[in-house]
Amino acid sequence: MAEQLAIALGFRQGFFYRPALSDASQARGAFRAKARVSSRTRQAARASSLIGTEVYHWVRAHFSLPALDVPDLSNETPQMAAQLLRSIWNLGTRPAPNLVQLCESRGISVAGLGLDDLLGKTHEPVDAFSLWDDGRPYIFTARRRSPEGERFTLAHELGHLVMHPNDPATPEAESEADAFAAEFLIPRTACFEYLPYNPSLERLLESKTAFRVSAVAAARRVHEVGRCSDWHYTELNRILTLQGFRSAEPGGRTFYERSRVFDTIAGNDKYSLHDMAAELGLPTELARSFALQTRLSVV
Repeated sequence: MAEQLAIALGFRQGFFYRPALSDASQARGAFRAKARVSSRTRQAARASSLIGTEVYHWVRAHFSLPALDVPDLSNETPQMAAQLLRSIWNLGTRPAPNLVQLCESRGISVAGLGLDDLLGKTHEPVDAFSLWDDGRPYIFTARRRSPEGERFTLAHELGHLVMHPNDPATPEAESEADAFAAEFLIPRTACFEYLPYNPSLERLLESKTAFRVSAVAAARRVHEVGRCSDWHYTELNRILTLQGFRSAEPGGRTFYERSRVFDTIAGNDKYSLHDMAAELGLPTELARSFALQTRLSVV
């Protein structure tokens, strides 16, 4: 049966003989999706996250990772939680650095979601999924959005980890995670520090480039904190829509932020991503998905 399953599903036979892991992600998992997600896709995302925790068990068995530094901010408002985390992580009001590596440096495991490899292209789009498992925080991302949108997705999931560590996913929790992400990526203080009242489109685009967010998100944030009038916000949105910023990010970043963990594995002489896939019994492409599509390259 293992041989038949391996042929049908593309996994290695060894995968079906591995010991089972407890599925803590059934208890709490925050999905970020553009539409209602079916039970099939939810189950696949949880299964993917379970395999993803195995991937990180392998990583921790072969490499030393940073210690956990993720505070419990569940009693704070989203805005205060973002401000406190920025203070604890010594970010001040400056633009947040590479969010994948920032999370990794604080003990958060970041990996790909791998749904396309498990379900093909027929599932509903899920942007990300986060959970705590055995006292360790995880973020799994599908990288379906633009690089700027991906940063917001990671900040959103980070909000879930610090504010909703034991809570079920609810519409209120999603709204709170969005508010956290907005404040974490573009602090209210920074809007007053770096931008004039009713900023021009040119100044807004300079700001969105500096903070590595989408132009639409930057405009929304400036309006949220009272740094522009309702009329000016409407006009900014009109111009952004005409210039295609609603459906894409013209002139935006052309690459996703890289993982230091998986880049280190890919460049390691002793252990490789291929070794990881072989030991865990995973298809090579699925292993690459968990590794955020990391490839070896010749410089």
